[in-house]
Amino acid sequence: MDASSRPARAVLRIAKVKADGLDRLSRHDTRATPPANDDPAKGGTVWLTEATDPAAAVRAELATHDKPPRKGATVAVQAIITARAEWFGEGSTRKERAEAFTAHAMAWAKASLPGKVVAAVRHDGEAAPHLHVWIVPVVETETAVNRRRPELGRRPCRRLDYRSLYGGGRAEARDKMVALQDGIGKALAPLGIERGVSRTVSQAEHRTAWQWRAEQARATEEACRLAAAAAAEAEKAAAAQLELAKAVKQHLEAAARHETEAREDRLKAIARHEAEAKESRRKAAAEQAAFDKGKAELARSLASAAQAEQAAAEHLARMAAIQAGQDALDKGEILDAKGPPGQLEPVFADGVPKARREEIEKAIQPDRQGVLAWVAAQAAWLRGIMERKVQELMRLIDPMIAIQTASAKAERIVANAGRAKARQRPPRELDGLER
Repeated sequence: MDASSRPARAVLRIAKVKADGLDRLSRHDTRATPPANDDPAKGGTVWLTEATDPAAAVRAELATHDKPPRKGATVAVQAIITARAEWFGEGSTRKERAEAFTAHAMAWAKASLPGKVVAAVRHDGEAAPHLHVWIVPVVETETAVNRRRPELGRRPCRRLDYRSLYGGGRAEARDKMVALQDGIGKALAPLGIERGVSRTVSQAEHRTAWQWRAEQARATEEACRLAAAAAAEAEKAAAAQLELAKAVKQHLEAAARHETEAREDRLKAIARHEAEAKESRRKAAAEQAAFDKGKAELARSLASAAQAEQAAAEHLARMAAIQAGQDALDKGEILDAKGPPGQLEPVFADGVPKARREEIEKAIQPDRQGVLAWVAAQAAWLRGIMERKVQELMRLIDPMIAIQTASAKAERIVANAGRAKARQRPPRELDGLER
């Protein structure tokens, strides 16, 4: 059953308040020491009585008593009244329902809670709005003016008496608490709030806040333990991945060395071509200055030089594209190139961002298919090395297997020859001699 389909039930908790805990509970209710789960954005503290300091209100009431409280006596009772948080809702609905809930609950508290209500407050900052009602368990009795002189009569006496109002024997106190739970259920019934399930039916055991927090701490500790185990497993996986990355890096470094040598050779060739083009232009200029008749030839030479420059520029662009592809391959961003010739597509490593992929594509665009063909060749070269290593290993293993097979066959032949010799009959000459 989800939270929205559960019935809204009234919650009533009666707690004793001793003199030594009076100030601590009062600071909690006045929010002098607000709890960690109090959210001011949901609402603040709404006082329902003129008294806004429960401790002062209780002491003021005790000062009017004819008989001072004994040491360790229960000086007040704190009643907490609330309902399930989902019933209150959110926004304007929460505020309206909190007001209606307060009106019904306070009317019942003043009429039904034994004693005198001296202070009441509603806290709206927590998950569910709830009321704290302070009651002094005062009774009106009579006491002798002088116990040694009964003829003087008796006089009224105001004093504390928690036992007669809320306590008594175990069964009597339970009956009083059950009656209060029945009463708050009836008072809130017009709002659609039911009485909570009786403990005699649910067999539930009350847990204090400290017990609940201890359970939560144990659950948190278990979650931390599981998280630590998961972290250890992740660390092992990371170590294995690091080893794999080291192996890949070694292969890439070997490929990079070969590519560096090839790039140096290409750069030297470019330098030679540039020097040759420069020399051609110089000769063409000299011929033009020396021979007027060779103007047409000079024009053709200049055109050839321009084409050479364009080719050199295109070559440089292709070299830059190759360099970009080499850098991406060195960094492990491109692993291979797949596709039919002329339609190759790069195979990027996992985790390369989209922006970086677009940047690499743009850099290799001047000679995209050439760069990708080179990347595919490098990948094939690496795979070829691995295949040759495997073939070499198999060639070493095959002779050993042949030797073992031949040795086993020779042993079988020798054994068969020995058994055949043992079965042969002696020659006839020996038979005659024996006779």
